Amino acid sequence: MRIIAPPELEIPELSVSPDLNPTTLEYIRARGEDGNGIERDPLLDGLGNAVKAANAVAKEIVTIADTARADDTLTRAAAALHVANAARERGTRIATKLDDAVARVKTAIEALDKETSAPPPPADPHALALEAEIRATLRSMTPKARSAAISSAIANDQLAVIGAVLRGQAMLSGMTDAEREVRRHSYRQRAHADALKRLTRYKKDLETAQRAGTSFVQLVLEATDNKLATTAESKRAARIKATEIVEPQTELPLEG
Repeated sequence: MRIIAPPELEIPELSVSPDLNPTTLEYIRARGEDGNGIERDPLLDGLGNAVKAANAVAKEIVTIADTARADDTLTRAAAALHVANAARERGTRIATKLDDAVARVKTAIEALDKETSAPPPPADPHALALEAEIRATLRSMTPKARSAAISSAIANDQLAVIGAVLRGQAMLSGMTDAEREVRRHSYRQRAHADALKRLTRYKKDLETAQRAGTSFVQLVLEATDNKLATTAESKRAARIKATEIVEPQTELPLEG
């Protein structure tokens, strides 16, 4: 019976995902090659720079892996360890950069969402009581009449009515949550047009950057957690443990 030897483990062939291309970010595309396409935004600059850094380091990791695979002076295990260590060091640094940029944009999105979700609440308690009356009146209307009243309020900047609709629970105004969110979008378009554009861009580029981050982490894992690298690391750890020498404790004589 012929025994077939298992195939030798190899360093995996790595490639850079298209998701890491910085031009997948709308902000980078809009800025253009000369950087003057739209006004600069420090938050999106940070997000774009993080994706650019991830793209550059991903290419670097791929080059390191290709070079190590072709290096006849290294054993496969040594080459795999070299690639894993390089990817781990670089990956940790870039992942932190991406996480920080993403966290800042998320914070900005939350702030913009809150600031533009409805008109400022009235300080007068009587005005707050009036909002409850407005919601009750809207709830008593037919859907067609209610829709016309809310559209008119938004078109004519009637903040008391708009606030009553957008701050209260949707059912209190006779609406569904989906209907209320459509009205919120209409209010943002009229009262916060620039902020809405910024909010939309933040959300879109955040999603793109998170996709790039996932692809980058996947590349690092392929370089560090493949079977050749993990086997080599396990063997190295076992060798280190086997060669550890524990010095015997020598008791000093007691002074007489």
